[in-house]
Amino acid sequence: MPDPIQASGRDGPWLVLDTSTPTVKVGALYNNQWIAFVSSDRPTHEALDHAVREVSNACSCPPHRMAGFAYCQGPGSILGIRLAIISIKAWRALRPIGEEPAPVYSFTSLEIAAETLAKSSGKSTDPVAIVAEWKKNAWNTLTFSPDSRTEYPAIEVWDPDRLASWAHRIYVIEQRKQWTPLPPEVPRITPDPDCLIDPALRVRLLSPADTWPIYSPEEKQYIVWSGERHRAPAPAS
Repeated sequence: MPDPIQASGRDGPWLVLDTSTPTVKVGALYNNQWIAFVSSDRPTHEALDHAVREVSNACSCPPHRMAGFAYCQGPGSILGIRLAIISIKAWRALRPIGEEPAPVYSFTSLEIAAETLAKSSGKSTDPVAIVAEWKKNAWNTLTFSPDSRTEYPAIEVWDPDRLASWAHRIYVIEQRKQWTPLPPEVPRITPDPDCLIDPALRVRLLSPADTWPIYSPEEKQYIVWSGERHRAPAPAS
């Protein structure tokens, strides 16, 4: 499978957004290097606007003229991820008439965090679990060995018992609001999308975002409005 950026055939910087954690990260990626990168701990909507403006000014390319987009689909802040998706949709809609929409890819916070950890772990072969809270007493979990360069296993959902039975290292991606914070001695990790400068890693980490995915371990259930279902009862005759 080719590198998505190179395979797109589009020349120019790609805008990378990670709004899934309290630290918003935005970068312009071109020729396998960051030509601009900004992190911000402001509230997500302010941080995203600030970071995109800074990055766009630094690379002299407004967001609607970027060659492509990549965003973090989670697990993480649903509000932050939705803000990224809405922004990308708006920027693509502002493209010049007759121009094809810029391609969009997504990546997961847990896999980016795994690459971040692997980069700093040297030659460690001990298994690691990285967790991100999903809901009360439930954590999205990715287990891996830092020295492995194969595809990551599927993300699992762990309960407190499964978490307590894990005999190896655990790292947590912390959120602004958490139902069940882990003890302070559990190391925190912030996903760093710097690994996306590597074409070989992009092949593994980026997926087409045709359906605008937001990571969830279960299928979303929606009640669709129906005129019949919500019609007032007929008056008694």
